[in-house]
Amino acid sequence: PAAQSIVTPGATVPLTLQLNDNFGVTRVDLAVSGAFSGSVQTELTPPVTDGPSVIQLAVPPDAPTNGESVQLAFTARDAAGNVST
Repeated sequence: PAAQSIVTPGATVPLTLQLNDNFGVTRVDLAVSGAFSGSVQTELTPPVTDGPSVIQLAVPPDAPTNGESVQLAFTARDAAGNVST
């Protein structure tokens, strides 16, 4: 979703990432903090060398609805063992 989007508690939000790596990204970890917290680990098979990948973020049904924001932090791991945030 675009910045400042309002997301309904209980919804699943697709997050599209543009990945580029000469060895191929094999895993993406997402950490969520702020109005609610959580994490998602997504294995990519086959590895992505250049292109989009979608991660699904499930918003908890009890997430606050008062306009609080969340921060997303991504960590990508490639087939050679390199890590990037």
